[in-house]
Amino acid sequence: TTFACAKEAYGDIFVYSFSSKPSEKLDADAAKLICDSIGVKHHIYVIPEEPTEIEDYDFLRSVIEHNTSHICKLHPNEIRKYVYLRDRNDFDVEIKSDVSEIGRAYTSRKYYKVKMPRVLAPRHFTIGQGRYFFEPWAVKFADRQYAAFMNETGLTDDILGYSMHDLGYWEVRTSAWAATSLASQEYFHEITVPYNNRKLMDLFLRFPVEDRLNDIPHKMLMRRGNPAAADLEYSVKDSYFGKKRMLLETVYYYYATRMNTLGKK
Repeated sequence: TTFACAKEAYGDIFVYSFSSKPSEKLDADAAKLICDSIGVKHHIYVIPEEPTEIEDYDFLRSVIEHNTSHICKLHPNEIRKYVYLRDRNDFDVEIKSDVSEIGRAYTSRKYYKVKMPRVLAPRHFTIGQGRYFFEPWAVKFADRQYAAFMNETGLTDDILGYSMHDLGYWEVRTSAWAATSLASQEYFHEITVPYNNRKLMDLFLRFPVEDRLNDIPHKMLMRRGNPAAADLEYSVKDSYFGKKRMLLETVYYYYATRMNTLGKK
């Protein structure tokens, strides 16, 4: 979608992809086909598959993990990617945005087969924030923190017609993701997250959930930005929402919502 909307800048931009695992290779190959069809320069960074191919890997991994305060465990391919890109100076700033994820109704997509209540309890926020197995004390602590957050912010129901699910995903899930992304990825270059693009957010949230689940807003933007790019038939299935992951997410949802209590509102 971003690529299609950047049509007027094709002569000035450099498009890149990286490949550190099989699903990223599929994305990178598709991106190259799209760029070649449109006539835009594209480069694929192939990340080394083994840590032994990277000098001082163990030391640099410990630096990156320290930067995240050890609150999340990064996958080995992510560590290799960050270390590899540290020595590449083809770009200065990377822009990340949570607007697209919310526009695609990630909460509904992630738990598509789960009938979630319209009004969420603190436990639902706890589930979205992390995974707790056999740690009821941690779950209860998170529940209390989210109950306080919900009361202080007024996020105890839909607000001005905006779904509590969407607002919760934005305020809780993506803020946690952005914090860890910035802490870990600014190791290799500067990153900015345009959180305050509320007009674009509002545009996406005006579409019905079913349209967002079918990527209708994104497809409309692509066609408006560059019909030629929108007509290309190259596509890659989003592995993030594969059957195995969705099954595991569903199992964990039912496990967590039945562990102890749902938490007090």
